[in-house]
Amino acid sequence: MKIPSVYFSWKYLRAEGIPPSETLVAICAALKWLCAAQDAVEGGGISRAYSLRAGWELPYPETTGYIIPTLLEMDERFPELNLGERAWRAGRWLAEVQFESGAICSKQHRPGNIKPSVFNTGQVLHGWVSLLEVRDDEQIRNAARKAVDWLIQEQEPDGSWVKSAFLGRAHTYYTMVDWALLRYAKLTGDECARITAIQHLDWTLRNQRENGWYDFCDFGAGEAVLTHTISYTTQGLVESGRLLGENRYIESAVRGTERLRECFEATGKLPGTLDEHWQATADWECCTGSAQTSLVWQALADATGDKSWNESASNLNRHLLGFQKVHCRTPGIDGAIPGSWPITGNYDPLNFPNHAAKFFIDALSGPAGAQLDS
Repeated sequence: MKIPSVYFSWKYLRAEGIPPSETLVAICAALKWLCAAQDAVEGGGISRAYSLRAGWELPYPETTGYIIPTLLEMDERFPELNLGERAWRAGRWLAEVQFESGAICSKQHRPGNIKPSVFNTGQVLHGWVSLLEVRDDEQIRNAARKAVDWLIQEQEPDGSWVKSAFLGRAHTYYTMVDWALLRYAKLTGDECARITAIQHLDWTLRNQRENGWYDFCDFGAGEAVLTHTISYTTQGLVESGRLLGENRYIESAVRGTERLRECFEATGKLPGTLDEHWQATADWECCTGSAQTSLVWQALADATGDKSWNESASNLNRHLLGFQKVHCRTPGIDGAIPGSWPITGNYDPLNFPNHAAKFFIDALSGPAGAQLDS
């Protein structure tokens, strides 16, 4: 017998807790939750999510990869959490589960999952590059090299990725892979990695419409497009543009997020999904996407010199604080960020995914986060 979702909504309410009053409290609570997510599984990976239905889930290599930079960034601010050691433990686990080809598996890590993923490999590369920026390590260096070689060989002649891409189709939000490749190229001087990234960035620009919309920004053909993937796309573009010193990528990101800014300033929130005319198609919010959007706006403030982007991001950050509860009776909820708000929304309903906490921390710890408590 299937238990109705209303029971789990009640379970969430029963956990009690309150929204945090300060950004430092919010960041610390989310970091402690990520530590609990790592401790909930064996090996060093980080549980994909805490589910109101089933508890802690299996570790997710993709998100474990890009959580590593967050752990390293926060290590000095929260020494009692041993975040640096946790980051290295996560990185070594990822090297151990990497395929011989250099790829990382799709979805969650489990015995028998041998399906490679371009996007997941790119996100794990972010983690390995961040570790190598701290210090050289042979195991991590070799793993990163293998991952880059595999990503290069998988790319299509037009610059996209189709083989081993999600649902076997090209995606513009793979700019997040480009950013990882460019970070690796900057660290190592690898020109092939740099060229591969530029080829996909240029393919992405060719698939941006006059109104700023990106085609192939969805997970699957015909699916509603999330703020999550829109802001993956624009974050990859603005960060790649900053690394390359190329304004065309930054300008593309501006056009790809300014309509989200208009929507937020008009309504005080961001819809979870939109159509190609930038019209809302959901009455719920994608918490991950909202936090990512704040990050994009903060990056644009730095890249363009227009500090009004930070003002918008600060207002969005204040809104993000309402997604979190601290001092909860349920440890899996305490400090976590839900997939959707309300929690029954269509993005990861009734779950608290680890990447939501990661982007929440990143957003609040940026320039627009410091303004909230002043």
